[in-house]
Amino acid sequence: MKTYHFPLDIKRTPQDIFSIFQNQEGSLFLDSSNDEGLSYICFDPDKIYKWKASNANDTPFEDLQNLLDLHQPKTTFSSNIFTGGLAGYISYDIRYVSDINYGLKEDLSTPDIYMGVYTQVLAYAHEDKSWSYFTTCSSETVALKNKNKLFERLEKNTDTTQKKISKLSFSPRISKAQYLKNVEKIIEYIYAGDIFQACYAQSFSADISPDFPSYNHYRHLREISPAPFSAYMNCGEAVISSNSPERFLKVDKRHVETKPIKGTAPRFSDKDRDKHSATNLLTSKKDRAENAMIVDLLRNDLSKVCECHSVEVPSFCKLESFANVHHLVSTVTGELKDGKTAIDLLKATMPGGSISGAPKIRAMEIIDEMEDLRRGPYCGAMGYIGFNGNMDMNILIRTIIYTKEHATFFSGGAITSDSNPEAEYQETLDKASKLMESFSS
Repeated sequence: MKTYHFPLDIKRTPQDIFSIFQNQEGSLFLDSSNDEGLSYICFDPDKIYKWKASNANDTPFEDLQNLLDLHQPKTTFSSNIFTGGLAGYISYDIRYVSDINYGLKEDLSTPDIYMGVYTQVLAYAHEDKSWSYFTTCSSETVALKNKNKLFERLEKNTDTTQKKISKLSFSPRISKAQYLKNVEKIIEYIYAGDIFQACYAQSFSADISPDFPSYNHYRHLREISPAPFSAYMNCGEAVISSNSPERFLKVDKRHVETKPIKGTAPRFSDKDRDKHSATNLLTSKKDRAENAMIVDLLRNDLSKVCECHSVEVPSFCKLESFANVHHLVSTVTGELKDGKTAIDLLKATMPGGSISGAPKIRAMEIIDEMEDLRRGPYCGAMGYIGFNGNMDMNILIRTIIYTKEHATFFSGGAITSDSNPEAEYQETLDKASKLMESFSS
């Protein structure tokens, strides 16, 4: 097996091209939604791996490594471009692979891992608007045949007409009073010494028809709220539509990077108010403390699989602004130890520190006590793990999960000893505002 590369002369946008594949199970759009970086369209997976947590003796990470090794080509591209490998999502509920005793509760009935093995990938470079096609197969003859089949599909599907999106009305699953009560209980746990912080979320749901045009909605959302780690995946019985601003993990050769978001302030159309909001966030002791706790947690997680003394924090509490909120973003880096892989890194760090809390295990236990719905894909990670060992995964926040009859999303924030329950409640609404707006406009 070898990976072959073909530059393509295509004038259509990635969102138009993906519309051709949107209804096929296993189709995946990793969308950087900006003028830099790369977007990927993964289609026709050779195999789909689905896993649902059942007991602590399961070995899903080992299964993923075996799957990657089994399909490994003899030669791979050393660049940071994804040319094929594993892609999909790992849910927050991967945490069930442990000895932690979690209570049973309602869930979304989605797999805890949904990963495809992709030997065909379309890559789009936003800077020069160029396309590349990568196919991993047995010979150049087969590669050319695959490319010709792809062009036939593209030529047959030139209609990019979008269905009208019906308005959806989302309702919170719990009352505001219950949310405030839960925040107060978490603060009690903090003062009792159980934890330093926990990322607590509430969920919102709406009824949908079986033919709701979820991909058309995704396209609308990316226009009004572009995010650098957006993604859309058809998982058969469910669809994951993500407008994520957060990178969880990137591996380039042996170099590891994670960029936790902690600290949020609303944006305003008035420039002076918006600048004031950003300045207040940058100087907020509470928000900087939240960020520092998670940076320390991630330094510890990375040190499990990175070389001694290689873990560093090159950037701390940098302001990044998005369509509806400002965030504080830090960067933690390291170098993978010899013999350790990207999947070892995932096993050491899942779920992400920025969406669980500190200490992580006790924080997750408290989250499980407070939240009435298992998170599923929400707060998990979506992206790729390449045949060449490189990886890029987001954190699945600002994410809509479509099942047969419902659309569900979550919105949350970090609860600390300084938290004001009313302010925390408002933060969840600020973060959810663009999602809400996208379904009503």
